[in-house]
Amino acid sequence: MRYIKFGERQKEVSEVVLGLMRISEMTVDQVEDLIESALEVGINAFDIADCYGHGKCEQILGEVLKRRPDLREKMWIQSKCGIRMEEFTYFDFSKEHILEAVDGILERLNVDYIDSLLLHRPDALMEPAEIAEAFDLLKSQGKVIDFGVSNQNPMMMALDADARITSDSLIAPTPPWMILTTTSSLLSLSRLCLIASTEPCTSAL
Repeated sequence: MRYIKFGERQKEVSEVVLGLMRISEMTVDQVEDLIESALEVGINAFDIADCYGHGKCEQILGEVLKRRPDLREKMWIQSKCGIRMEEFTYFDFSKEHILEAVDGILERLNVDYIDSLLLHRPDALMEPAEIAEAFDLLKSQGKVIDFGVSNQNPMMMALDADARITSDSLIAPTPPWMILTTTSSLLSLSRLCLIASTEPCTSAL
C-alpha cells in the first residue's frame, strides 16, 4: 500500500480510501470485520457522510468504535456535511448547520474528533465568510483536524480561498482525482480510489 502525508499533521493516509456509503444494511459485526480487513491490507482511510443511510452508516461505525476503541487511532476518518434530507433535499453551508452537523457526526461516530470534514454538494447560497467562521471554531475546539470540499469546481474553491477558510485548511474535491489546496499552494496527488461508494444514490453522493 502507498501512502500520502495528509493535512496539518502530515498523517500517513493510504491512497486507497474505503467508502462506507453502503454499510447501513450491514450488521455491526460485519462492519467491524470490514474495518479490520481493510486495516490488515494497509487501508487506513475511511470516507463517510452524515446523510449516508440518513445517519445510520455513521451510527453503525460508531457502534464498532464504541466496542473497539483501539481501532480509532489506526483510522483516518473523513465525513461530510451540507446535504439536508428533510421534506425535500437541499444543501446548507450555513455556520449554524455546519456546527450542528459536526456535533451530530461526532455523537454518532462515538469520537471526539474527525480527521477531515468535507462540505458535500455545493450550496449556491453559501456565504464563504460564514463557512470560515465555522471552520475556525471547529478547529479551535479540536473537533476537526482538516477541512475540504466535495464536488466543487475551481471557481467555487476560489471563493472559499478568498474568504480565508483558515490558513491551514485543505480544500479537497473528491474523485476521480483528489486535489488538495491551501491558500498558498496547490498539490496534485495520486488518484485516490473510493471503493464501496461508486454507485450513485438518489439523494446525491
